[in-house]
Amino acid sequence: MGTLKAIELCNFKSYRDTHRVDLGDSSFSAIIGPNGSGKSNMMDAISFVLGVRSSHLRSTQLKDLIYRGRIMRGEEVSSTQSQEATSAYVLVEYEKSNGDLLKLKRTITPSGSSEYRINNKVTSSGEYNATMKKENILVKARNFLVFQGDVEQIASQSPQDLSKLIEITSGSIDLKPEYDRLKEELDVQTERSNAAWQRRRTYNAEKKHYVELKDRYDAYTAKAAERDEAVVKQQLWKLWQAQRMEDEARDQIEGGDAAIQNAEGAVQEAVQEVENVAAKYASDKKRLLKQERSAKKRSDVILEHKQQLVPVAERIAVVSGNITRHEARFSAVEADLLRHQDEVKQTRGVLKMAQNNFKEHEQELSSKQKESGGVIRSDEDAVEYSTLKNEVHKRSLAEQAEIETVKRKLRPVQDHKRALEQAQEDSELKIKEFKSSFSVYQTQLKEAEEVLKTHQSALRTQSESLARVVDEQTTRRRVELELGDKLGVVANRLIELNAVKRQSERERRLKETVANLKHVFSAQKVHGLVYDLCKPKEKRHDLAVETILGKDIDSIVVDSFKTAQDCIAYLKEQQGGLASFIPLDTIKAMPVNSSLRSRLRGAVLAIDAISFSSQYERAFQYVCGSAIVCDDLKDAKRLGWSLNVKAVTTDGSVIHKAGLMTGGTTQKGNQGGKRASKWDESEVTKLQAEKDALVLELQTVGRQKFDPERQDTLQREVDKVRQEVSAAQKHVASLKDRLKDINSQLKYYGEEAAKSKKQIASTASDLEKLEEQKATIQARLDQVWYTVFSSYCSRVGVSVEDVFAYEQTHGSLSAEAERKRLRISQQIATLESQLKFGSKRVDECKERLAKIRQSIDDDKAAVDGWEADEAQLREDIGILEEKARAEAKQVQKLTASVQNASSESNAAKEHLSRAQAVVDNLRRKLAQSETELETAATQRYEVLRECKIEGIQLPLASGDLESVPLVEGDDSQMEVDVEVDFSSLPQGIRRLADDSTLVAKIKALQAELERINPNLKAVSRLEQVEAEGATIEAESKREREALQELQAQFREVRDARCDRFNAAFEHISGIIDATYKELTRSDAFPLGGSATLTVEDEHEPYLEGIKYHAMPPMKRFREMELLSGGEKTMAALALLFSIHSYHPSPFFVLDEIDAALDNANVQRVANYIRKHAGTKCQFIVISLKRGLYTHGECLVGIYRDQEVNSSKILTMDLRSYPDT
Repeated sequence: MGTLKAIELCNFKSYRDTHRVDLGDSSFSAIIGPNGSGKSNMMDAISFVLGVRSSHLRSTQLKDLIYRGRIMRGEEVSSTQSQEATSAYVLVEYEKSNGDLLKLKRTITPSGSSEYRINNKVTSSGEYNATMKKENILVKARNFLVFQGDVEQIASQSPQDLSKLIEITSGSIDLKPEYDRLKEELDVQTERSNAAWQRRRTYNAEKKHYVELKDRYDAYTAKAAERDEAVVKQQLWKLWQAQRMEDEARDQIEGGDAAIQNAEGAVQEAVQEVENVAAKYASDKKRLLKQERSAKKRSDVILEHKQQLVPVAERIAVVSGNITRHEARFSAVEADLLRHQDEVKQTRGVLKMAQNNFKEHEQELSSKQKESGGVIRSDEDAVEYSTLKNEVHKRSLAEQAEIETVKRKLRPVQDHKRALEQAQEDSELKIKEFKSSFSVYQTQLKEAEEVLKTHQSALRTQSESLARVVDEQTTRRRVELELGDKLGVVANRLIELNAVKRQSERERRLKETVANLKHVFSAQKVHGLVYDLCKPKEKRHDLAVETILGKDIDSIVVDSFKTAQDCIAYLKEQQGGLASFIPLDTIKAMPVNSSLRSRLRGAVLAIDAISFSSQYERAFQYVCGSAIVCDDLKDAKRLGWSLNVKAVTTDGSVIHKAGLMTGGTTQKGNQGGKRASKWDESEVTKLQAEKDALVLELQTVGRQKFDPERQDTLQREVDKVRQEVSAAQKHVASLKDRLKDINSQLKYYGEEAAKSKKQIASTASDLEKLEEQKATIQARLDQVWYTVFSSYCSRVGVSVEDVFAYEQTHGSLSAEAERKRLRISQQIATLESQLKFGSKRVDECKERLAKIRQSIDDDKAAVDGWEADEAQLREDIGILEEKARAEAKQVQKLTASVQNASSESNAAKEHLSRAQAVVDNLRRKLAQSETELETAATQRYEVLRECKIEGIQLPLASGDLESVPLVEGDDSQMEVDVEVDFSSLPQGIRRLADDSTLVAKIKALQAELERINPNLKAVSRLEQVEAEGATIEAESKREREALQELQAQFREVRDARCDRFNAAFEHISGIIDATYKELTRSDAFPLGGSATLTVEDEHEPYLEGIKYHAMPPMKRFREMELLSGGEKTMAALALLFSIHSYHPSPFFVLDEIDAALDNANVQRVANYIRKHAGTKCQFIVISLKRGLYTHGECLVGIYRDQEVNSSKILTMDLRSYPDT
């Protein structure tokens, strides 16, 4: 691999005069310099000398690349400056891999053209480029350089641009002109070959067509003979049927008179039976009405007694509840009385103890005063006693001071303890009072809750009674409405059927007309009325089918238009009224749109909703068309308007094609239409019986008397009890709130009592300590008294204890005794007050018990009276109900008798109607037989005349068709003496009910003949076509061979182009992932990212684009345009390095490829270049990033010399400086 050794520039762009850059053997050179110094101009110089066009060098013409100086404002133009350069050149010294030095020089001449030199020899641009191509320097592919900004452009280019880049790199683009030329010629030849093939195909089809025409002519002759034979058989069948009908008519006329006489006798018997049954029915009906009136009166009496029973039972229930409540209150008050009596008893015991304590205290004071009366017996003793007492005072000054101190401390503690004891006593008294109140209120709460339960129970009872009455009334009204609705439906149905009967005269005449026509023209020609020939498949479709049939429902279906004309003429002659006809042979029926069946939801085609014989399909196609039957109006609107068809609902509503809506019935209205009754005439008797049963049931329900006053009374009672319940609930809530307050007070005073008790215990401990101190000091003081008064006591004859007693009664201790007396007196007063309050509550409880007992006795007396009244009412009701049951049985028996009589009457009327119908039918049949005889003769004449006119050759036993007159005359002229030979008519055809099978066969044969439609010129045209075939075959072969030759040439060029492209693509796609991983690998992401290339067209990849996807480390997949600038640059560099590796140039010049990269990515790119620089490739990088150019082996510095206005160059070999 060669190396770029040096670059020499002269007057190129910003470089004035000559400048040389020696790269030496450096494999990684970096060009640096500030912005505007001329770095990119160095890149342009390398590109220029290596053959890149000036349009890629930021100029429009070569002269723009020559250096031009500048003149600063205020400076004079020197002679040197005024002489601008007129030419420029760039020279590179390239050392080949074998060591030879190659000098490539490109000069811009003063005329603005290029001059190419190789080792100082002028050469052409082609030879110049060929020399570089040998060293794998491809000018067109520009595989040796990357301009500034090309990295971002490559990263954002489209798949088509990337495909074009690889095609240039691979060299497959050189084959593109030849590929396009052959592709165009191939398209033209393909069209010519297809045209020749089409002409050959047309020839084959034309030949086949004329062969088929010849075969069709041969088939036509055979079918015509078969058709003539079928026509003869049809005419023989008609004559056979006419003769058979004539024989049957004669037989029926002979037996008709006798049958009519017998039927008239049966009518007279039926009339007598109807009169007898009607008389019995009237008698039974009268008895039934009388018995029903009696039963109704008794039912009213029972109802009145039951209404009287309700308030009595309610009063008993209410007063019984009051008794229970009073008894509960009595027990509660009785318990309160016992509790209050116990409290009074306890208070009396405590009061007695306090009075005894007071007496004992008084006796003790009196005794002490008596005992101390001998201590001072004379005045001398008094003086001495006073002297001694003063001596004691003097000797015990310290003890007296100490004891006074203790007494001062002891007094407030004693007062505090007494206050606490009083507070505890007050709290306990409050607790007793609140407990007593709690018990009272709790008793009242129980009583109130019992009252509430009683009221609630009474409310439920009253509400249930009211609900039963309302339910009974509602049920009775609902039953009456339901029975009325059912009766209305039955009555409407009977009205419809009766309306049909009222129209029966016209319909009877219409049916007689149809019957006469069948006898005159045979049932094979006259098929019957439309509604007789079909029947709805489902009952719910009756009305819809009738609506769709419409005006055609009474039309008469006949076999042919001629039969219709004959029938009309017959009706005019017989004055048989008006009638419309549907001839099966000429009626124009629009075919049913069968595709609708798959599109209908909630609907069905009308023709699918009726059942009929297949021979009438054409008639019903004409009548029904594509009309549909829908279940409801919503579906009818949706389908009718969306499918543009007539839609009819099951209630008769019609949605016309024009969008109009007509018809429709209610649920209680017509439920099947007038014609529906013709399909259900057998239900008349059943409906009449159902009507009688409904009337009877309605009368029974009507006899149940309703008392509105009872409902109003119950409603008032319910409202009253509801108010009482509300008041009781409020009272219970009030008592609960009061009990809650009492509980709060009990809790408070309980806590206060406990708190006082705890404080008393603490105070008692302090008091005990002070008492101990006082006792100790008192002992010392007593010792002083013993010492001082011992001689005095001996002289007087008393003890020291008597001196102490004297001091208590006459000294300072008497005050304490008085305080104790006062405290006991206060306790006695408190207990007496409590005793008085307790006695009062005992008296109140006794008074309440007496009142409650009186209420209980009064309520029990009232209940006994009301129970007696209730028992009497129930007894009376039982007697009345027993009689009512007996009357009900009688009414039921009479009702059954009336129903039987009604059924017998209906049966007798029906029998009379049937007998009369038999007479009418026999008379009609006699008239029909006479008409049939005439019709048979007319039909025979018509058939013979038709055969004569049409030239149909009938087999005759005698006579000749020539004797048949062509013009109708009188009956004598129509009796033709011609005998037909029926021996050739098969028995199977004779037994046919109609000639539809024969007509169908004739029509099928005729249709085949019309469809064959032979062409007499087909044979001669076939010979001409066969003569033209050889020329067309030769032309088709010639064009096909030319196409195959072009296809082979095109495939060769296409395969070569594909091979070149695929070789480059497989190489690039095979290494791009490794290249991208190497560029993105780091300590944090040792695996690096991933990159892939995919072609959009596997067959010819250069015709479509190539998609490039790069996924940075630890990033999810995203489109290239969504990557950041740095990520795009790394992906583009991976692609550039991969493309460069396919046909690598000996050096690779990169202009500021690191502009969008951060320091980390710059370091990765530098590592990649250092790794791959060397024998494989020489890298020349223009960069401003320290992280990149510091890794180079050679550093080229470019700066701007402002004095001379030129870019200048400095070089440095960085290999002399080890990495730091």
